[in-house]
Amino acid sequence: MRQRGIYLLCGAACFCLGLAKLPLQLQAGLPSLFVVVWLTVMGLFLIANLNDLMRQVRIRQRRKEAERRRQWLEAEQRWRRRQRLTIHYR
Repeated sequence: MRQRGIYLLCGAACFCLGLAKLPLQLQAGLPSLFVVVWLTVMGLFLIANLNDLMRQVRIRQRRKEAERRRQWLEAEQRWRRRQRLTIHYR
């Protein structure tokens, strides 16, 4: 996750660098085309990394929730076994 954060930061820096190179008046020329393509690629890079980062967070949350539910189920089963044994011995 830390590596994705670094990628995201580098992508944002490259995006800002390309945004700073954007001329105020876009003219049909090679430099303007390069800047537009650069910003598009960097924007896609940022979106992809952010999406992956959010997916990893969701996966981690689901694993924690599954573990919590598993622990609850085990505790519930132990409690029911104790209740059955207590009722059976009375």
